[in-house]
Amino acid sequence: MDDEPISIKCVLLGESGTGKSSLIERFINNTFKKDTLSTLIGSFSSKIVFYEKENIKIRFDIWDTAGQEKYRSINKIFYQDAQVTLLVYDITQEDTYKAIKDYWFSEVKENSPEDAIIFLIGNKSDLYEKEVVNEEEARQYANEINSLYKLVSAQTGEGIEDIFKMVGERLLTEEFLQKIKEENNANNNRNSIKNIMAENTKEIKKKKKCC
Repeated sequence: MDDEPISIKCVLLGESGTGKSSLIERFINNTFKKDTLSTLIGSFSSKIVFYEKENIKIRFDIWDTAGQEKYRSINKIFYQDAQVTLLVYDITQEDTYKAIKDYWFSEVKENSPEDAIIFLIGNKSDLYEKEVVNEEEARQYANEINSLYKLVSAQTGEGIEDIFKMVGERLLTEEFLQKIKEENNANNNRNSIKNIMAENTKEIKKKKKCC
C-alpha cells in the first residue's frame, strides 16, 4: 500500500458545551484544557492514524463546528461532504441529547453522503454520577439510526482512541479498499500519461531548436 495516507473528512456536530473541542484536543495532542472558548463557525485540525491490519494510514481532516443555534445554517458547509460525522452530546445535559434526535441527525442525513459513517458519542463519562441521559436508551437510538456508539471522556481520555479505531473498522471494508486501489491505479495512469506528454513536449521543443 502507498505510504501516502488516505484523507478522510470528519466533522463534529452537537450543541455548545458538549466538549467537542476538548474531544479533538485530547485526540490530537492527548491533553485536556478545562476552560475552552466556544468554537466560532469552525476550526480545523488533522491527525494520521495507522491501521496495522490493513497496512493503511488515514489522515483524519477534522472540522469542529459551532454549537450555537445562530451558526446552524453555516455549519452545513462543513458536513455536506463529510465521510465521518461525530454527533456529540453531554451525558449530564439531556437537552444536548434531545438536540441530536430533534435536529442534528436529520440535518446530517439530509446533507451528508449516503454512505457517511455516523457516530453517536456521549461525552463526560467521568461525570457518570451526574448522568441524566440513559446509556441503554442512547445505545438503542444509535442502533435505530445505524450509528456507532461510544461513551467517552475528553477529560480523562477514556474511549477517545476507540472512536477512531471503530471508525476504521467500519470504514476499511473490502469495497472501500478496492475503491482506493482503483483510484490509486487511475492516478498512476494519469501521472504516466502526463510524463509521456511532458517528454513528447521536450522532444518537440528540441527539434524546433535544432531546425
